[in-house]
Amino acid sequence: MSSDPELKNAILKLTSLIATQQEQIAALQQANANPSGSEKIIESLATAIEEFRYDPDDGIFFDAWFARYEDVFKEDGKHLDDKAKVRLLLRKIGTQFHERYVNSILPKHPRDFKFDETITKLKKLFGRQTSLFHARYQCLQYAKNEADDFSSYAASVNRHCEAFQLKKLSSDQFKALRFVCGLQSPRDAEIRTRLISKLEAEEANPQPEPPAEGAAPRLTLENLVEECHRIINLKQDTQLVEKTEKINIHAVAKQPRPTATEKKVPSSPCWLCGDMHYVRDCSYKDHMCSRCKRQGHKEGYCSMAEQKSSKQVEQPRSKDFVTSKGIRLVKQTDLKQKRKYIRIGLNGTTVQMQLDSASDITMISKYVWAQIGQPHIHAADVNAVGAAGGRINIIGKFNANITVQNVTKEGCIYVTGDPDFNVMGIDTIEAFDLWSVPFNSLCAMNLDQHHESLGRCNSVQ
Repeated sequence: MSSDPELKNAILKLTSLIATQQEQIAALQQANANPSGSEKIIESLATAIEEFRYDPDDGIFFDAWFARYEDVFKEDGKHLDDKAKVRLLLRKIGTQFHERYVNSILPKHPRDFKFDETITKLKKLFGRQTSLFHARYQCLQYAKNEADDFSSYAASVNRHCEAFQLKKLSSDQFKALRFVCGLQSPRDAEIRTRLISKLEAEEANPQPEPPAEGAAPRLTLENLVEECHRIINLKQDTQLVEKTEKINIHAVAKQPRPTATEKKVPSSPCWLCGDMHYVRDCSYKDHMCSRCKRQGHKEGYCSMAEQKSSKQVEQPRSKDFVTSKGIRLVKQTDLKQKRKYIRIGLNGTTVQMQLDSASDITMISKYVWAQIGQPHIHAADVNAVGAAGGRINIIGKFNANITVQNVTKEGCIYVTGDPDFNVMGIDTIEAFDLWSVPFNSLCAMNLDQHHESLGRCNSVQ
């Protein structure tokens, strides 16, 4: 049986092969049952980390979340490599925010970035979207709430002060910060924006100690004042080179008068001839009627002309009125008694103004301007004309805080060279919606103040 040894050898080889396969299968099963050390650490740390969900309305930002678990990654997970830390970190980011992060780094993949790079990108994407100036301003303005105890208040103060980054702030920078924080008037809005931009630029590019030769000077109070004057001069120069015509604004509004050349169609035919024109334009005023032998109408309109003529009876006039083209002029003494005056506040100073609903603009004299502190004035962009047609001398204009009945708003005030010209015009009346308020409740009669160039009511309805 020569074939028996060969058969035995074949059986032995097959048995050895089966045993080897069984050992490999057992090793694979053991590997699946017992994960590697890195996976064990990741699974263990993941249970100790709360999932991050970005919510700026509730003050939940990534930098605060990571600060809470930073030691978990750097100390407890110090045996993990960068890729394992990145996997653990992104595993604890909410699904919605994980998708936003992945979309922000396309076409790259999260595994293409190291752990520190991933932290930087997440802080930028889910961090506070406010500037350092905003954090510092909030710190300076923070105050204790009535519901907070002193421990909570102290903790909030500590948090605001840390966000302030006091160590990075020099003495000159703090003075500049305080200077800008005090520019709260709406008229300083453009200057305030420019200065905040300069503060942010210096913070983003800090200068070494001592400053390098040829470097830009540090931001100081003196630099800020120079910048303010530069911006103001720039605005004034811009106004000078503007090629726009000045707006002619009448200080007192006038009712438009139709010219003699205007031709309008009357609502009814002429009673002298029956054509559609006014009686004053009728060509039959000198015509001799062949029927009634009377002058002034066309044949067939005898009765109509007689009826109209009988109605035109001259009314007696008072000796206090003078007739001039259908307008009655009232004595000046009567007009002065009808004028209304109102007390308002201009930049905190009480001023008496004449209330003039026919004036387009609000004006004060140079003496009142001096009384309220001589605020900086700009070149006037209007030509004011009085009711009599005379030019009103406008020195300039400025923005002021106007207070009427405990309500304060900002408005434009024009300064005149006239010593007694103080008028509240339509612009201020509309700003405070005084049309709906009875003027008698706002005004007080004052007969001492009067000026000839003010518009007078020269017609009686």
